[in-house]
Amino acid sequence: MKKYLVILLAVLFMVPVTNFAQATMTDISSSGEALKIGENDGAFYDFDLTHDVDRISAFTVVAQTTEIQEIGSTVVAQFTVQNNTRDGYKVELQSENGFLKTNDQLDGEDDIPYTARVKNKVGQLGIGMNLQDQGSYASGTIKDSPGTVIKLTSAKQTTATNVAFDLHVDIGSDMIDEMTMAGNFKDTLTLTYTDL
Repeated sequence: MKKYLVILLAVLFMVPVTNFAQATMTDISSSGEALKIGENDGAFYDFDLTHDVDRISAFTVVAQTTEIQEIGSTVVAQFTVQNNTRDGYKVELQSENGFLKTNDQLDGEDDIPYTARVKNKVGQLGIGMNLQDQGSYASGTIKDSPGTVIKLTSAKQTTATNVAFDLHVDIGSDMIDEMTMAGNFKDTLTLTYTDL
């Protein structure tokens, strides 16, 4: 029994003696000066971390010409899109008449179909944003409802968009004779940017 008591006492002396008193913690976040810390006490400093990026959502259009005089491609405008929002944006294109519509048919005029094309990209679309239909829209297909030019095709845009495109009106070579015949023709193309 004496042997067990000696072992028990030896074990008790091996356990370190701890001060079970609660340490005082001092907030030095706003003090700005050195603070003496007492025995078994401590200090802490809170860091409020921030990250701020201004929201960018901009759309600029510069008209080049509104006169379509010959077959081939005519640049009617340049447009620029800048956007750094995660939910993205969309760009749409719509034709009022669906073709270059004649004002009258007094001399037997016929409407002139065309293709609107978005091309010559400079810059970058944000990841998650995509040019639709290769940027090509037959005028008749965007009359009753707009054609989507650029849209979000994933859950979110993950990099910023900063891109410029040319908007072309292309008259097919099969219309070469029509383009030399008398008449007054008109259509209105509407390019719309919507931040989502």
